[in-house]
Amino acid sequence: MRHKRIDYIDVIKGLTIFGVVWVHTVCPQWLTPLLVNSIFFFLAGFFFKRKPLKNFLSEKVRSLLIPFSFFYLISYPFRILLHYWDNRTLSTFDWGCLFDVFECSARPDYLFVNVPLWFLLCIFVIQILYYFISYLNKWWIAIIALLCLCFKSFFHSIPAPFMMNVAFYYLGFFALGNLVGKPWIEKLKDIRFRKVSLGVSLLLCAVLFIPIDALSGWWHSMAYHIKLFMVFFVLMSVASWFNEKRWLSLVRFYGENSLIILGVHVIPLIILIRLTNKVFGYCTPMMGFVQSIIVMAVMYGVILFCNKYIPFLVGKKRG
Repeated sequence: MRHKRIDYIDVIKGLTIFGVVWVHTVCPQWLTPLLVNSIFFFLAGFFFKRKPLKNFLSEKVRSLLIPFSFFYLISYPFRILLHYWDNRTLSTFDWGCLFDVFECSARPDYLFVNVPLWFLLCIFVIQILYYFISYLNKWWIAIIALLCLCFKSFFHSIPAPFMMNVAFYYLGFFALGNLVGKPWIEKLKDIRFRKVSLGVSLLLCAVLFIPIDALSGWWHSMAYHIKLFMVFFVLMSVASWFNEKRWLSLVRFYGENSLIILGVHVIPLIILIRLTNKVFGYCTPMMGFVQSIIVMAVMYGVILFCNKYIPFLVGKKRG
């Protein structure tokens, strides 16, 4: 039985996946990879559901590892063509880059063949880790989540395969999302709670503009993470007022299919960036915004094709 989607969550996902595309161009300073990534990990935690381990692993392989493998393999020939475009030779191409995914290293969130695919690998690892953590008392889960967020630099410095070092950090967002997500959604069904949360959101928006650059080290990290959770609160509070609005149907469509956009968008985006750089010789945040809109328009057709002809390869159930 298919679970009913929560409309305004898809709206948030649609806006965030646009942010993911934009952040891979020239974007404003406030739009950071950590911002868009943390939103997705936080929302993913909302819908974690424990099942018998065999069924759980089978579902995650179907919905995450198979799409990852598909997007990764189709990106490899594109990376070869791109290298030839830039260098007019393949003699300097690193043919072994296909196997970088198996490398045990302390790299950050990056995969050479297709940069954004680190997310799918990372969320798969997080789901497995959290499956066992979810048996703990909620207070212990909250403590583990906060420790994950506090020790970001430590985790990133540990050489590990399959993005496990990055996964330990983002596990904090996922775990907190799982703890507060469903109760929060239930509370937002109450009109009085939504009014209060909207009022609080307006106040938080003012706080978000308070600069924290003067802080350093642990204090800066703590202040930045507090701001991130303020952003989550604002997004949920505001988006809940736009539930099931028809004029947001396109945004919802992109939110429902954010995995396909994540896996494919770098291909048309890189081509577009190369062309616009050749014409203009420079790029600005506004040009990056326009590039992102063009790529999202291309993605519309790609999504329709994938959902109709290769649903299994992009994590969708047949029929």
